[in-house]
Amino acid sequence: DNEDNVYYKCSDCSSTNYLWYHDSYGRWYMGPDAVGEDGVVCSSSLSGIYIISDEDLEDVSGDWSEYTSSGWSANSNIVVQCSSSPSPSTMPTGQPTALPTATPTAIPSSAPTAVPLSGPTSPPSATQETYEPTVE
Repeated sequence: DNEDNVYYKCSDCSSTNYLWYHDSYGRWYMGPDAVGEDGVVCSSSLSGIYIISDEDLEDVSGDWSEYTSSGWSANSNIVVQCSSSPSPSTMPTGQPTALPTATPTAIPSSAPTAVPLSGPTSPPSATQETYEPTVE
């Protein structure tokens, strides 16, 4: 039932990209369109990146495959991480959120910083992108 297909749209990519699970092929795909030639959401297999897995994105393991000028090859630099908000039932009422805002003076200048001082050296496919869920 295509009414229940969930796919994710990248919210910080330079172009429109989606992440979706294709039931028939047992693969997660990343590409510009999750809608297949049949007009059904999550039925497209046209993508530049995929991994063979079950439907649970949080349990995906192994290397994603990426299509390059040399054909399909594994790329260990591609990483998908799931993040979710804490459930309201697990947070005490009246308490601050799990991610408090730090003040600039809270970290001494001799402490290591969480922000890298130089840009990443990985290829562009290793950049972190954020995908937001979409239901159709």
